[in-house]
Amino acid sequence: MSEAGFHGVFPYLVSPVHESGEVNAEVLARLCDDLIKAGLGAAQQMVDRTLAGRG
Repeated sequence: MSEAGFHGVFPYLVSPVHESGEVNAEVLARLCDDLIKAGLGAAQQMVDRTLAGRG
């Protein structure tokens, strides 16, 4: 890994899902908004990857 690699805090991000197994995007966005407000900007990147099926 390069010197410019990951750094900082990486919180465990809960992945809320409906009974069908589909990601509950509304709840996930709300969870990430809370993390971003707390100063953890990487949360939005996690949501984007999860919703794109790469998370």
